[in-house]
Amino acid sequence: MKLGMIRNDILLITGSEGFIGKHLSHRIKDLGCKVILLDKIKPKNFSFGHRINFIQCDITKKDELKKLKNIKGRIILIHLAACVPHIPDKEDKALDSIFEVNIKATINILNNFQNRLSKVYYVSTLEVYGVPIYLPIDEKHPTNPTSFYGISKLSAEHYLRIFCRCNRIPFAVLRLSCVYGPGENYDRAIPNFIKSAIKNEPIMIYGDGLDTRDYLYVDDAINALLLSIREKSAQGVFNIASSKGYKIRDIAKTIIKLCNSRSKINFYKRRKKFYNLFFNISKAKEKIKFLPKTTIEEGLLKEIAWFRWKNRLR
Repeated sequence: MKLGMIRNDILLITGSEGFIGKHLSHRIKDLGCKVILLDKIKPKNFSFGHRINFIQCDITKKDELKKLKNIKGRIILIHLAACVPHIPDKEDKALDSIFEVNIKATINILNNFQNRLSKVYYVSTLEVYGVPIYLPIDEKHPTNPTSFYGISKLSAEHYLRIFCRCNRIPFAVLRLSCVYGPGENYDRAIPNFIKSAIKNEPIMIYGDGLDTRDYLYVDDAINALLLSIREKSAQGVFNIASSKGYKIRDIAKTIIKLCNSRSKINFYKRRKKFYNLFFNISKAKEKIKFLPKTTIEEGLLKEIAWFRWKNRLR
């Protein structure tokens, strides 16, 4: 995929050591553009190309932004850095980190490059919508987040919108659904299911497992981001999802089948109410030609293979 619109601009990627950031970094190094990766964690075993540099910087701290003073030229910012609580019931214990990373860091990085931004791509979440009023959820659906994480991401969206309008900077917000794939946090549902299935241990599901989620394979999420960069006219908010609803218990059953496992599914009393979710991606299809290509079975097989390799399991 060619990123013709970049040309002489620098592609600055925050959160390059996160789940999505790592996948994007590996894809971007083959595209021939000048890239600066930014994260507070130094990467391990990453082979940088001659046009790719890494800067270790915690953008929640203003005094660390001086590390960025040697970056010269116009910048296209891809802002991935985020604090994503992986256990909803423990979200309140991460409030400080959620505020620092999702709101404060966003303000810091935008203000730091205020006069040099050619365009901003902000990776948000579909959690900003909250309880669905109708399905599938499109970009016109009211935003009423029910989690601290969703509130923080929506707050950052609002700041970005005002900041970019005041400074006449084009921007795009990509609201991602439940992105899964190799490298995702072990605390999330799919890695937990895979771990249990490989060991032939019971799989735990809270509730009846009939609630649906919109799962998107990580490669498709990266494709959407690259397509939005390629399409110069891509502006505003975009839902990036599979547009399909998958029942949690069906995900578990599929993993058991793909792992050739003897695991059983155990259902437990739900601690928090959940809602059925899936999303309309017509705008992304029309404006940036986004179309998810990975089936749930294909994506799960890839994550299972990665999980076995990572943990040296058969």
